[in-house]
Amino acid sequence: MKATEESRRGFIRKIAVGTAGIASSAGIATAATAAVASAETTAGAIEAAYFRSSFGELWDRIADYTVQVAQAMPAEHYDFKPVPEVRSFKEEMLHIAGSDFWINNYLGEGKGTGHNYDAGGKSKADCVELMDASFKNMSVVIEGLSDDELHETVETFAGPMNRMSVLWFMRDHITHHRAKAVVALRLNGVTPPAYVGS
Repeated sequence: MKATEESRRGFIRKIAVGTAGIASSAGIATAATAAVASAETTAGAIEAAYFRSSFGELWDRIADYTVQVAQAMPAEHYDFKPVPEVRSFKEEMLHIAGSDFWINNYLGEGKGTGHNYDAGGKSKADCVELMDASFKNMSVVIEGLSDDELHETVETFAGPMNRMSVLWFMRDHITHHRAKAVVALRLNGVTPPAYVGS
């Protein structure tokens, strides 16, 4: 059958509309993908901002309270061990100060203080100074992490986790060892500093 001019024009119109529809669908899909990516970026930024706010406030209390625990033990009891198999009070304090381990391994090599946290020959004053310096250094490193760095997944001895989770984990690690130090204070007749929620 011979096509008329009108049928030809109708066919071309259908093709044009169909092509526009396909292009439009592709445009919508592209826009939707971009919107999802933008929403994920926004959600990531919000999560990082919330983390900075909540962890930052907590970190200041962790640092202050832990240094107070270190200062509370009389110097003559710094080598105290409740039983022979565990760390001394001094070793616990330096183990906490050695949280530089977390920074160097999971937050960026070379960002630790580079201090030696071996207990040998160190006085109470040395331990308190090292702990204070370690906490201050960690504050600077944590504040300097970008949103992308906070969300980046790193391999840890406990498995893969993003750096925000690493920092919560580090908080738990400090709490664990500080709790043992608080018991050591009690065993030596020392009243620990009032707990401040850290």
